[in-house]
Amino acid sequence: VLASGTHAVSVRTLREGDPRPLVSVVVPVFRTEAYLEACLASLLRQRFRAFEVIVVDDASPGDVAGILARAAGPDSRFRAVRHGENLGVARARVTGARAARGQYLSFVDSDDEVTDRFLEVLHDAATRQGADLVQCALEVHEPDGTTFVVNRGGEPHGLQDDRIAHAMLAGSMSNSLCNKLM
Repeated sequence: VLASGTHAVSVRTLREGDPRPLVSVVVPVFRTEAYLEACLASLLRQRFRAFEVIVVDDASPGDVAGILARAAGPDSRFRAVRHGENLGVARARVTGARAARGQYLSFVDSDDEVTDRFLEVLHDAATRQGADLVQCALEVHEPDGTTFVVNRGGEPHGLQDDRIAHAMLAGSMSNSLCNKLM
């Protein structure tokens, strides 16, 4: 099931000792250290608190561990996994997904920033709709200053089975992972 659009949301906080976060966010990193701190800061600002972040250092030449330590500090919801050699973004995402403990999974690229309600809105839509996959609008900022929006939203709607892949291939649904919760 796919739902898109914006919705009224509720906040659920992960209680101390709760072994499983509701959402796992995977952040693959390779040669994007210049943007990583801002990405992590945007995740730290989430109003929704029942999440974990798995930073996958895909053998990036910079100090990913140091940036993570400075940005997240003692927040135990943030952890790192490191590849010994660069395996590419797809394999980094798979590594992060395998390390994930959440009921839902999201991928945020290390050069992306998300709004403070990103996880809250997506999780609420997924649970309210009983959805396997939800998405939100994606605002793209080009280096030349141009900005455009993909999947501006609209009424929630459902897609199941092969119709999700067909919608992505047809262009009626963004094929980007960074605006989805599954």
